[in-house]
Amino acid sequence: MKARKEREAAERAQRLKEEQERLDREKAEKARQAEERARAEKEQQERLRQEAERKDQEEQERLERMKKQQERDREFSRLEAEKSSAGPQDPAASPGVSATSPGLPAGWEKVLDQQTGRYYYKDHNTATTHWNLPQSILNRSPGSASGTYTVSLQDEPQGKGKLRRSHSSPNIAQMVADELETRRVPKVDRTGKPELIRTPKVRPESAEVQAARLRNMQPVFGGQGRGLTGLKNLGNTCYMNSIIQSLCAASLLSEYFLKETYKFDINRENKLGCNGEIAEEFAAVIKALWSGQYRSVAPRDFKYSVGKYNSQFANYNQQDSQEFLLFLMDGLHEDMNRVKKREYIQEADLDHLPDVNHAERAWQNHKRLNQSIIVELFQGQFKSTLQCLRCNKTSTTFEAFMYLSLPIPSSGRCKLQECVQTFTKAEKVSGSDKWYCSRCKTHREAVKKIEIWKLPPFLLIHLKRFKYEGLWRQKLNTNVDFPLSSLDMRPFIVGPKPQPHYKLFAASNHYGTMEGGHYTAFCRNASSKKWYKFDDHEVYEMSTSSVQSSAAYILFYSAMELQPPNQTSF
Repeated sequence: MKARKEREAAERAQRLKEEQERLDREKAEKARQAEERARAEKEQQERLRQEAERKDQEEQERLERMKKQQERDREFSRLEAEKSSAGPQDPAASPGVSATSPGLPAGWEKVLDQQTGRYYYKDHNTATTHWNLPQSILNRSPGSASGTYTVSLQDEPQGKGKLRRSHSSPNIAQMVADELETRRVPKVDRTGKPELIRTPKVRPESAEVQAARLRNMQPVFGGQGRGLTGLKNLGNTCYMNSIIQSLCAASLLSEYFLKETYKFDINRENKLGCNGEIAEEFAAVIKALWSGQYRSVAPRDFKYSVGKYNSQFANYNQQDSQEFLLFLMDGLHEDMNRVKKREYIQEADLDHLPDVNHAERAWQNHKRLNQSIIVELFQGQFKSTLQCLRCNKTSTTFEAFMYLSLPIPSSGRCKLQECVQTFTKAEKVSGSDKWYCSRCKTHREAVKKIEIWKLPPFLLIHLKRFKYEGLWRQKLNTNVDFPLSSLDMRPFIVGPKPQPHYKLFAASNHYGTMEGGHYTAFCRNASSKKWYKFDDHEVYEMSTSSVQSSAAYILFYSAMELQPPNQTSF
């Protein structure tokens, strides 16, 4: 009896001990959860604070740009007033000083205003000043009655045995004459029909400006061929170089800038754009990369313009190439958006329409606000479906997209098609993300599914290798097996007109961590059909078998065989 009582007492003590341990564990777990919530709230507050600071900085920069523009406008008015009151001047009044600049008609002079840092033009014949050359001056022939506009360099030897001008000291006057020659408008007999000449509504870029921009790029001569020029690292700008080289390999896009077709589309009045500066600077870089003359160039002007309109890229910190690609593509689109007057489009419930009609209506509405080569080459369309789990109400929308951002389903090795399948898998929407059901008149749990309705000629695929775990951004080094020459996307397209197989023409790669990583680009040259590694200013030929790697971050595919720009027609 005594032994049984002792055993029961021991069991009771053990139970009390276990119960106390359980209570201690629950208490510790609650404390840990409270600490986690406090840390999450603190992180959220910090993100909100940083976002508010970023918006404040952007607003200050916008106000500063407006202030500078107002100062330029006032300065222009001052110059106009001074020149209007000065009276006509004789171009030959000052002995030994020519009032005619090379490449301009008699009496026209190009002058740098020291206060604003901008060039303006003096017409001494009428005692007026102009920020831009009139179109009548641009269209005149260099060999017209006013003479050919050439000038000798000071102290340049003349006559027999004179030295030839070296390539490192270009004949600027001849460059001006050559450029004006390319801008000649042919005389056509238009008797009986109206005269219609499509002229770019842009500020003309003279040969002097182009040459100055080239000097700013600090070119290293000795190129390996067209499209094989490296980009100097300006200080953690490998992310930028990788994206530029990848887009440069898209020869259809490069052709658009090399032929200066973009000047017909440039939109400086678009408040969503960058005053045309991103398009102009990108065009200058593309021309340098495809010239075939240089081993490398420094895209300083381009980076300055990018940082001017997005403070995230103004410094010299390492950045995410995917975020830069998004900004660049959006900036190029808005700078060249052919829609000059944006209209408000009333959203309508089109769920009663068949998917084909619904998708076409949505695409046409999208193009009423967005018309550019970026839309034509790089944008596709999603079909997004939401279904209420209470009343089964279904809502369908069709949205344009610029690239596919695919999750990586495993940490070892997977195929690209598995990433696409994971992306298009239905998911439950609950908690704070509940969907407002118009039939239930309240927020409900729902099932959301995103499908690919149609794909663009150039397909950009972003592999989501980075994810946040608390305060730290972790990287997935999963080896994603992606095809180089036959990516079949037809099984994933629910629309009626699937694209054919896609071919890889470039890949932006990331090595290391986000804090201490490095970006390169693998690009297939449209001329040689060979693969090259672009590592900032260095360019090497590489084997096709080396293109696939676990460093692949953004993939660039084309639905057509790319040709060199000079063999491509629009």
